[in-house]
Amino acid sequence: VSHYSWKRICSILRIDEFKEIQVDKNFRMDLNKLEDELKKNPAMFVMANLGSTGTGSVDDIKSILELKKKYDFHLHIDAAYGGFVRSVILNENFEILPYQNEMFVPEFVYEQLKVLSESDSITIDPHKHGLISYGAGAVLFKDENLRQVVSNTAPYTYHKTDKPNIGMFSLEGSRPGAMAAACYLTYKVLPPVKSGLGEIILNALSASKKFHKLIEETNSHANLNYPDLDINCFYKIPQNKNVAELNSNTLKLYQNLSVEAENPEFILSKFVIPASVQKIILPEFQNNNIENLTAMRIVFMKHWTSLNDFYYVKELLNSIKKYS
Repeated sequence: VSHYSWKRICSILRIDEFKEIQVDKNFRMDLNKLEDELKKNPAMFVMANLGSTGTGSVDDIKSILELKKKYDFHLHIDAAYGGFVRSVILNENFEILPYQNEMFVPEFVYEQLKVLSESDSITIDPHKHGLISYGAGAVLFKDENLRQVVSNTAPYTYHKTDKPNIGMFSLEGSRPGAMAAACYLTYKVLPPVKSGLGEIILNALSASKKFHKLIEETNSHANLNYPDLDINCFYKIPQNKNVAELNSNTLKLYQNLSVEAENPEFILSKFVIPASVQKIILPEFQNNNIENLTAMRIVFMKHWTSLNDFYYVKELLNSIKKYS
């Protein structure tokens, strides 16, 4: 479930040793498989997700940190999607709040958010839950010395090493100052704590949990997994436990509720998993043609999805039933 960019950069850099670790039924990294790989091949770098792109799944960072002590690797957390959810567990002084059910994150997710700062580096994208336009992403390193790897100066600019400028340490070189200003202003008005930005994020999380509950209550549809954050994947239950029929049901729904429809009431996306992963997630389903499994996917990132007693969520479910 790693983001496609990891494969891309490894291909560009000719890193042939890149390996993806199998997931478990919750689309989280299977840590038994990870340790098996670490025993065979010492790793320089392990990447874990805090909000995978496909399902919003959160890896067991707490346990991976224990493996880090044993196998000594650099732990990077791809928190591009879910990093700002940490706002939900912070008070006004940026101290971690005790776990409470009304946080709308599972206790497992809460435990991973707590230890996020113990990683060696983090990818964070304000243009997702951070309420900023695209272009404000960053990579944060715990050890400041690591920025020297990409440090560079030029005779016409950035030449004073005693007065470092972000351009010396950014692969892009130039970046729009408007994005920095947007982040500064937004987080002054809505600090990334529970009483600020966290309140907005809580609305999205609660909408996701409500949708999961409503799908569970139907006799016609089923959830692919329980959402760690606010991305939900589901499918129409086939008459027979058959992947081909499930995919056919998904295609029909996608043609009516996606960018491919002429005037869709809602726009959903697809989530496609290979047959090898389907055997883990839905092992009871027949897949005679060894085809990919395709489910429907929706992201509840916006706060208004929970307003007016979940009006949006209820109308969405009505449309799903109508077009299934």
